[in-house]
Amino acid sequence: MNILSFNHPLDNLEPPEIVNTTVESRPVYSWTGGGYNEGRHNLEDNWQAIYVVGKNKAINVCRSTYNFEGAQYKDVYNTLVDICKASGINCRGVEVHSSMSPDGARGYIGFTFPTETIETGRGDSTSLELTALTSFDGSWPVKYIFGGRRAICTNRQVFVDTVSFYSGRHTKNLNLGRAKEKMKECIVAYHKEADRWSRWKDNSITDKEAIKVFAKVSSCKFVLENPDKSANEIFAETEVRRNRAFNNLWHQYTIERKTLGSNHWAVYNAMTHWATHGTFGKKTNENNILKLQQNRFDSVQNNLVLLAA
Repeated sequence: MNILSFNHPLDNLEPPEIVNTTVESRPVYSWTGGGYNEGRHNLEDNWQAIYVVGKNKAINVCRSTYNFEGAQYKDVYNTLVDICKASGINCRGVEVHSSMSPDGARGYIGFTFPTETIETGRGDSTSLELTALTSFDGSWPVKYIFGGRRAICTNRQVFVDTVSFYSGRHTKNLNLGRAKEKMKECIVAYHKEADRWSRWKDNSITDKEAIKVFAKVSSCKFVLENPDKSANEIFAETEVRRNRAFNNLWHQYTIERKTLGSNHWAVYNAMTHWATHGTFGKKTNENNILKLQQNRFDSVQNNLVLLAA
């Protein structure tokens, strides 16, 4: 009798390098000060310091009651695998990608599903993506969110309606049964988003309307406080020229509309490109870039209501 064994596609997936990063807690000491006690330390039992194994600089100091079990990068990756297996989604050809701040304090791992790809026209397509965020410095809790990934420029695409089925301090108690049902809901929501994107291609937009959207996303006060100003007057204003985010958004939009047209779809892709690939100032702390990128995505998502339903 022949016994056949079928492995799940994710069993053969090479885990990203990020899973080899481990954090640990170490005791915290306080300096006693001068006098005869100079140079002595007291153990602070109510606190713990968080370190990346192999590094000697603390990335966080928190209460000793805080338990980060389940938030390790390896835990997050394994939970992604468990969720996908439980949901029954077709994982053939799944692509894994990740990023981590240099100090190890923040990171994300994402799965992109080629089997859930939607053609968005003119040779462009978007694939379903499940992304997990975790941090050890309080930037965000462990969070699993759905979105898309545009094939042409690898933009991370956010949904108008927030799609997230888990957010908490750790994942060890994640209900896989609930996650399975939620993932089914997310796939339905993904196809609804695709319908919305299709409608956005037919929704034309003027330069003034696009400028207003970008001003909201980039918090460009001058534009928001002077709605009657012309485009020429806006771009001549010093305050506007100094708003790096606003200018990057507008520049990307002028590129997108050459192929996509002056419509809501071009505006949307300009915003997701800025959030995904937009540069930061030379003085930006490289350990903060992931957090700043997530802030950009949050700003984009919060302002998608400015585009047509």
